[in-house]
Amino acid sequence: MQTWKTILLDDSEGINMVLKLFLEMDSPQIDIVGMASGIQEAEKMIIEHKPALLLLDIHVNDNTSFDLLKNLSQLGFTDFEVIFITGGAQDDLYTKAINLSYFDCISKPVDPRKLKQITDKITQHYSPGLKNERINILLNLLESRAETQTLKVPFFTEELHWLKMEEVEYLKSDKSGTICSLVNNKAPLFSTHSLNTYKKWLSPRYPFLPVSGSLLVNMHKVQRFNAKKNVLYMQSGEQIMVAFNCANQILVELASQKKSILQFPGAGQSTLLKECSRINSTGFLIKKKPAFCRLFVSFICYK
Repeated sequence: MQTWKTILLDDSEGINMVLKLFLEMDSPQIDIVGMASGIQEAEKMIIEHKPALLLLDIHVNDNTSFDLLKNLSQLGFTDFEVIFITGGAQDDLYTKAINLSYFDCISKPVDPRKLKQITDKITQHYSPGLKNERINILLNLLESRAETQTLKVPFFTEELHWLKMEEVEYLKSDKSGTICSLVNNKAPLFSTHSLNTYKKWLSPRYPFLPVSGSLLVNMHKVQRFNAKKNVLYMQSGEQIMVAFNCANQILVELASQKKSILQFPGAGQSTLLKECSRINSTGFLIKKKPAFCRLFVSFICYK
């Protein structure tokens, strides 16, 4: 049986001992060669022992385990797998990035069955000692989380694709993952991540809005919106149907971009008309037909 040298990092000695006990009981392939309670201590252990697996608490004293990974990456040490341990809701941003980078994350208190399931998966599907490119993916995601104009998202097909969001027209849910439709007639990409995973990461960093339960559309790639037919006209020429309960949010987003509403007899569109009235103060141009003293809405389009 192939063994995996493993190092545990948690600022609580008690949690390290519990993890050690669980792994020794249920995962004989795991060989624990060190337990650290701080970033610097863990870094020294990793350089000395060259482990194949790390179990890292996200918050370690006044630092995070991502600081450790960044230091190790700069030193050229990325040949290990990682299991992250999270303390709760305060780590939500981090866990989104972790999931998007195809790492596993366990919540405290740690369930020994979940821990065994993850360690078995890693040791069965990976080989120890290989360079782990997903570490740099994770670090890049965390560094770009506030850069809405240059936000990139990884898509795995046969190889890794880093996509700027300006390259993406829409994301569509597939029964086994997500299809990414690209601009300029490029071939679409497929990811095994669910649409919801991308939605959580992108919102509110970039204007991808749901137009149905299975489709996220890049609002920067919308040419116009026919509010009577509930159809988005994309810059590529594609037409996308919009679920009625998603139309208001689309209006608000296009209003925030200071786009215009042109006229049509908007019978039956009372909900949309009320929404347009509400957001008029944002600079949205709304035209009235004096004879009927009501709004007439037709297309929302780029000026």
